[in-house]
Amino acid sequence: MGVQPDELRGLIGNEADLRNRVADFEEAGVERIYIEILDLADLDHLDYFANAIRR
Repeated sequence: MGVQPDELRGLIGNEADLRNRVADFEEAGVERIYIEILDLADLDHLDYFANAIRR
C-alpha cells in the first residue's frame, strides 16, 4: 500500500499486542472501536484482528 510501518498509528502488532491494547481501551471506558479498512481487496487482516481480540 506504499505505507511504511513507522507511518502507521493505532492498533498494530501481534495477537497479544492487540489484546493488550484493546484491554487498555476497555479499562479506560471505551465501549466501541471503529476500524478503518485501507485495503478492501484484502480483508484477511480484519479476520486476524477479530480472531485476535476474541481469545
